[in-house]
Amino acid sequence: MLSFARTGLSFHYLSDTRRVEGSLISGGPGLTRRMLGAPNELSFAERMEEEEQELPLPEQHLTNSVDIAIQWFRQRALSATNIGYTSVNTLYRDIINRIVKARPSQQEATPTKPDELTRALIDLKEKNSAFARFGLTPELDVKDIVTNLEAAKPEHLSMLDTVFRPYLEGHAARLDALEELQRVMSSFVSLLCEFYSHKKVSVHLEKGLQITTDTGHELEPTKLSSGEKQLLLLFCNAISSRQDRTILMIDEPEISLNVKWQRDLIPALLTCMAGTSFQLILATHSVELLGRYQDYVTPLDNMREAKPNE
Repeated sequence: MLSFARTGLSFHYLSDTRRVEGSLISGGPGLTRRMLGAPNELSFAERMEEEEQELPLPEQHLTNSVDIAIQWFRQRALSATNIGYTSVNTLYRDIINRIVKARPSQQEATPTKPDELTRALIDLKEKNSAFARFGLTPELDVKDIVTNLEAAKPEHLSMLDTVFRPYLEGHAARLDALEELQRVMSSFVSLLCEFYSHKKVSVHLEKGLQITTDTGHELEPTKLSSGEKQLLLLFCNAISSRQDRTILMIDEPEISLNVKWQRDLIPALLTCMAGTSFQLILATHSVELLGRYQDYVTPLDNMREAKPNE
């Protein structure tokens, strides 16, 4: 296996058998045993060896790729969840500081209108919903708070603003920290839904990947068509290789994909990797893949064999 340790590059190779190799899987800075779960959990290679007897090899590669992508989402959520998080002690310290530092005239004034705090809370709830659908945050139940804010007397508004602002700002900061991950998860789900017909795809940190038909029947990834499996596997690998200075290599990405899917594949992979410094290298025989990217194609069929002394 190639080593990129000295260059600071990460290497992720997806062979034509869809076996995964590279520094992001084996001993590199990415998906190590620690990232995959508890210290005693089996490594990727160990799990592959153990489970090969349970599923045909192509399906095993698919389930492993889905598992690693979900773990990637969970690890990034765990890393971001402490950013913007305010402990109870810090929250009350902030409230007390605001009250103490406010001048009496400021405390008596009521520049905050009743609907300003209510609007801010409702806006936060609406923004939070986009994160809650992926399990990144809990749903916000603000009904009782809104009712109390709307019933507040004018003389209470200044104090309510002092007490309530740290909560709003702390939660908003947490959403800001999770925003990039939410965008990646949303793009991943949207791409699969665009490619698949009569199926809905969802991703949740607790529930994992869920695929349901129009009739509400839940499908295991291994029950998808061959082309749908290939797309899922490709996108999961693109997601789990999201790391700055990454080389993602895919051999014959067109396997089992119809003509339309081949045409749309590269833009979809680029969307999965957007926001990172990466290089995508594809080895393909597909004219549909090559057609739109002729300026980036290097033909290999005319390369002469190297002589022993060269």
